[in-house]
Amino acid sequence: MQRRQVLKLAGSTALLTAMGRVYALVPASGEGVFRHYPQDGTDLAVPQDKPFAAKGLGETPLGTTVLIRTRTEQPLHYHRERLEAVLVLKGQGRFVAGGKETPISPGQAILIPPMTAHAFMGELDLLSRFSPKLMGDVVFVQGGSGPNEGTPLLLSYKAPEVPQDRPFAASALANAPLGTVVAVATRSGQPWHYHKSKDEQIYVLGGQGIAQVELKRQKVGPGSVLLIPSGAIHQFQGSLQFLSVFGPALMGDVVFL
Repeated sequence: MQRRQVLKLAGSTALLTAMGRVYALVPASGEGVFRHYPQDGTDLAVPQDKPFAAKGLGETPLGTTVLIRTRTEQPLHYHRERLEAVLVLKGQGRFVAGGKETPISPGQAILIPPMTAHAFMGELDLLSRFSPKLMGDVVFVQGGSGPNEGTPLLLSYKAPEVPQDRPFAASALANAPLGTVVAVATRSGQPWHYHKSKDEQIYVLGGQGIAQVELKRQKVGPGSVLLIPSGAIHQFQGSLQFLSVFGPALMGDVVFL
């Protein structure tokens, strides 16, 4: 009997998860994290004498997720060794890099390489995923234009079409050495799987369903944020549209059970 048939016949959620864990070839490197926007940002206030504020939403061994709220701007800065994947959650503003200003709005994402000075102008809520973990890596530019060693990529989410004989579809939007951004749409769900050496951040843009990471199981919908460490088995049920950020780059790392 194939693994997937065994998992379907396992019965209870706990037993099913346990059997999936038996089939996984690597252990989970940490625990899954469930967050939700805007609820988890209600206590984030920008002081009147500051242009922005930030709140950590959680970490996995290979990445950090931060909610950034700007009152006027997030000034020009760069990250020495971290890739930053930003999703615009709220507001209208401008992204500044390499001497150019680009309008941005909710649903757009930006992949920013290390050593690339950038700024955000306007009143915005941003979900930033740093790969690897963010540890004292931010440098604000005090004068001049700062380093410009990489080229930021501006991305727009478009749900991939799901074939009638498939439960889900995925489409890579961008790929860099430290991370990959993928658009995913499910028709009925996404089967049990794990990533051998990559952590995943998921932001749900549309639909309703249920997500499970190891033994944690919750309803998810627009605004749900999931942080999934490498090795952790996970699945989705229902019709969903979400954006996945993997760190480091996703290359043949997915194992379906």
